[in-house]
Amino acid sequence: CGFLAVESPILQLIPNTIKCEHYVSLNIYLIQLRSILQERTINIQERERKILSEDFDLESDSSLNTRIKSCYRSLLQCITRHGIDSKDKKTPERSSPSTELDIPPPSPEKTLPSSFDEELDSVDKSAASPAITEEIKFKYRPLFKLNIQFVPLISSELINKIYDRERLVVSTLPTNVQQFSIKYPDGKQSLHMCKHENLYIYLSKLFDRKRYDHKSFSIIDQNQITIDFLSKKSQLTQQISSEYSIIEKTHLVDLQFQFRTNLLKYSTTSSCDILSIIYRFIDDNRVQMAPPDASLCFFDELGKCLNTDTSVGSIYRVGNNPMVNIVVKESNNTNSLCEITLQLNKDQQYTSLFCPATTWQQINRWIQTLVKGPIDDFVFWDRKEKIVIDQNEPLQLAKDQALFDGINQKETVQVIISFEEKNQTICTLKSTPVYHLLNNERFLRNVGLKILPNSYVLIFGGENYRILRQNDMQNPVVCYLSIDDQPICFQLSVLMTILIYDDQSLLERPIPNKNLTAKQLLEKTELPTNIYKYLASKETHKVISNDQNLSTLDEVYFIVAKEKETCLVEIEKNQVQLSNIQMPERYLMSATIDHVCKQNNIDKNHQYLLYSNDFVPSIDTLLKSFRSAKLHFKLIDNNLPVTIIISDGDEQSAIFYCSSSINVKRLQQIACQLFGFNDLYYELTYLEYELDDDLSLDDLDLSQTKFELKLTCKAMLKCSITYCNQTAMLPCSEQTLFSTIMEEVCQIFHILEDCYHMYELLLINEDQILIDLDVAIGDIVSLFPAGTKVIPLNLRETE
Repeated sequence: CGFLAVESPILQLIPNTIKCEHYVSLNIYLIQLRSILQERTINIQERERKILSEDFDLESDSSLNTRIKSCYRSLLQCITRHGIDSKDKKTPERSSPSTELDIPPPSPEKTLPSSFDEELDSVDKSAASPAITEEIKFKYRPLFKLNIQFVPLISSELINKIYDRERLVVSTLPTNVQQFSIKYPDGKQSLHMCKHENLYIYLSKLFDRKRYDHKSFSIIDQNQITIDFLSKKSQLTQQISSEYSIIEKTHLVDLQFQFRTNLLKYSTTSSCDILSIIYRFIDDNRVQMAPPDASLCFFDELGKCLNTDTSVGSIYRVGNNPMVNIVVKESNNTNSLCEITLQLNKDQQYTSLFCPATTWQQINRWIQTLVKGPIDDFVFWDRKEKIVIDQNEPLQLAKDQALFDGINQKETVQVIISFEEKNQTICTLKSTPVYHLLNNERFLRNVGLKILPNSYVLIFGGENYRILRQNDMQNPVVCYLSIDDQPICFQLSVLMTILIYDDQSLLERPIPNKNLTAKQLLEKTELPTNIYKYLASKETHKVISNDQNLSTLDEVYFIVAKEKETCLVEIEKNQVQLSNIQMPERYLMSATIDHVCKQNNIDKNHQYLLYSNDFVPSIDTLLKSFRSAKLHFKLIDNNLPVTIIISDGDEQSAIFYCSSSINVKRLQQIACQLFGFNDLYYELTYLEYELDDDLSLDDLDLSQTKFELKLTCKAMLKCSITYCNQTAMLPCSEQTLFSTIMEEVCQIFHILEDCYHMYELLLINEDQILIDLDVAIGDIVSLFPAGTKVIPLNLRETE
């Protein structure tokens, strides 16, 4: 560099022992150093940008505002004016954003359809994460501010000095006579000379000759570290001292290094420089050292990296422990340290480096050593994640450049959330909204969830539990605090929503976990299980076996039904298979052919279900259309050739497939069966032509493979029944009994069979006549004018 006239301040950092032949390795090292400095420069510029945009307005203390703002503004001006001082290892004071933080509102729930199949989807979703429309702010008075940044190992001056010494140190063990002086407790001094290999023997004889008690006195070298000259296993130190002193042991401090699995003990004076004892430790254990590319890091009991200006007596000790403990860790150059900056007030700011494994409890103790005077018990509040940090967590779990506030512990409360077999304890602000507890990433991670499904709800209370709805979830947690200084207990449960088939009412049953059978869930409905026998899946409409564990199903919506509201379905397969008829499966009457195909893995594009050996219903056909408690299908590979579309004139249609040889009478029976009509009152027409029952499709048109027919009512009389603003039209004859009309209309209006006796039919005329159900239609026709086609009736509950 001298020959090339290279001028750079970096050259001042290069020791003279590094020669030109080391240029390649030096160049690599300088490139790494440049990258680190560039990264730190970018980080400082980014922090500057953030600080300038921060709002430090604290509603609780306006005077504190001005002090904090001016402090940070002046700091930024200083950084801009002077740049980055490469020799200064301390990190400048960092910004602290406002303690009033906005909580982003969760997304509102979507509106779902309300058909029977999707009835459960329209259940009130307010038990899930609430849709917050207003901003939630956390307001508190911080006791102090703290930020954390991960920095490379070279940020520690102590590590740098050790690193440099390891590359420069040369063994200086003498090969001749050693000269040294000894200072006695009375202040006198004498000069001595001996061979270096006999030094410890010579000191031992001198100790005995002067009649010093080995239990009361010891010898220290010029670095104020004792030498064990009495032990035969002791080896001469690598650096021989030129001065020794005899000192009383009461003036010594015991110190031990925790290195790997070993405890290495020394004794020094309290004023001993930390570098001296560390160098002694390294020299004594050089044979056990790590590879050359590793660095040794030295920490006190708080996990704080030791400084070069530290003396042994100033190292932190827990309680009244007489032993100074130093933890030694081996780290490679890719590891980092945690740089923590603590701001107690405008004039008190401290920056120290810590081991990433240091816990927040140790940081708590460190802060207490810095505070002059009493300080309230405090906790650490993570501004970004908006949680109270667990004191047992290590610093390495924090995010780089994270900001924290110290908060009085009286402003917090313990919350216990039980989930399955786990109990998660969370410390949070009393003003925290309940929903925020469940949005916390750490909580979800600790209970083994990536996201919280909408099917989960929060339960408060014991036997008389309460499901927290949307409004409840917005309340602060302190609203559920019944006893001061006691934790608030919540249960995170799976909300099972159950639709009762007959009256379509809904039940909600929260359960701690899904490890229960269908029978056990049925029992939780508190419905009579001898009547409501079956639990079906809302998704498949298939009845679930009583002993099936619900944890095997990814469902929380179910339907409970009576036996008559279900049917058995059996499918006869090809004869070549070993078992041509599978075991019957039970489905709800509301299930469709599509549900059956999906459950039996039937390829709907190439396989079809044949019913009654003469027609294939469409996949949208409801099972209740077949009017049977047991349905038998045959699985065929080719569909029947003719497509039939039948409309009833009321915008309803039915589609099925059949052969061309089928006759009109059979088509009319199938159509009435699918529509749920009485075939006595209906007939089929084709192109406005009335059809004879014996005609086949071949007779109508041999070339057609698709027929559109119309089902028309031929009844001369109809009953118009009104109930709760609804009207049903039923065909009838003069021989039809009103008991038949009552049964049919109750089924249409979903009135339970057991409740038929609670209703009555009224004839709507001038007198509103109550009708006896044993009376026939023809008996009351005379009460109306001649030619009346529609008999008006009213269905009402009995008084």
